[in-house]
Amino acid sequence: MIIFCKTRYDYQSYDDFWELVELSGFPIIYVDEIDWQSDNTYIFTPLNGEMPRPLPDHKCKVIWLNIERPTGEHDHKLWKMFDEVWVCDKTWAKKIGVKFFFMASDKRLGYSGKHDQPAISLAYINPRREEKYSQLGLNNTNCFGQEKKKLLAEAKALVVLHQDIPVLSPQRFCVAAASHLPVFYEEVGDFYPLVEGQDFISISYENCVNVFNTWIGNSKLQQIGESLYKKMCVDTNFKREVGKLC
Repeated sequence: MIIFCKTRYDYQSYDDFWELVELSGFPIIYVDEIDWQSDNTYIFTPLNGEMPRPLPDHKCKVIWLNIERPTGEHDHKLWKMFDEVWVCDKTWAKKIGVKFFFMASDKRLGYSGKHDQPAISLAYINPRREEKYSQLGLNNTNCFGQEKKKLLAEAKALVVLHQDIPVLSPQRFCVAAASHLPVFYEEVGDFYPLVEGQDFISISYENCVNVFNTWIGNSKLQQIGESLYKKMCVDTNFKREVGKLC
């Protein structure tokens, strides 16, 4: 059985992820409830002090699904502590020798509205982001739950600039896809299987304002959001992609 494991410490930024797991029908337990002598496959995220390191002797399979950016050189030691590690950026997966997981979405995770309101960021604002987001005139409201779903349903687009390291953040694509929301995303090494210009719009830090201004009034922009929805919610979904690796 495939079981997802969460920490008892509540990370609000993971709310969308756990809703996606629940919608997909996977059981959810806490990491301290793992049955180490079972034949189950346990997939946990995030990694904090609640997961024993090293793992106790076990028969089950333990998979760390890392949906965030790398945090430093010490990660190399962490990767060896678990039976498998999955990451959601293909370039990063290849570089460190772990499995690439395409974190697809689920159509029930959001809904589509008129998409006639200002573009949004839904991101932690640091100096690198603040300068560009200000120039773009984005709505930088950081919210959760139904308020967030409404913003996603009504905004013209979602703009994502990296906090620092250029690694793909899958949760943002998941919520955007379920909301039929076009995404402007700063460059990473490989967006596979998403196709630039079809499923999203790639931007660089230097040209993001020009590209955004070119596209935001384009009548074809919403087609990008519809293509993303099809790629991540119709052609496949979160549950199917988990099954491919398990």
